[in-house]
Amino acid sequence: MEADSIKGEDEEVSEDGMVLVIDNRIVAVGAADLVEVPDSTVVIDVTGKTLVPGSWTRSS
Repeated sequence: MEADSIKGEDEEVSEDGMVLVIDNRIVAVGAADLVEVPDSTVVIDVTGKTLVPGSWTRSS
């Protein structure tokens, strides 16, 4: 349920990240133990994967 995530603000990787999407919108991003997930949420297990922002580019 947790994935490595890069917020794009810096190159720091969070190893316990969670992204909560409701109605096709990202409503929360953060440490898995801090994101409140509604009971009816469909969980997609991305353990071992890395999530990066869609608009993030490394140009340097």
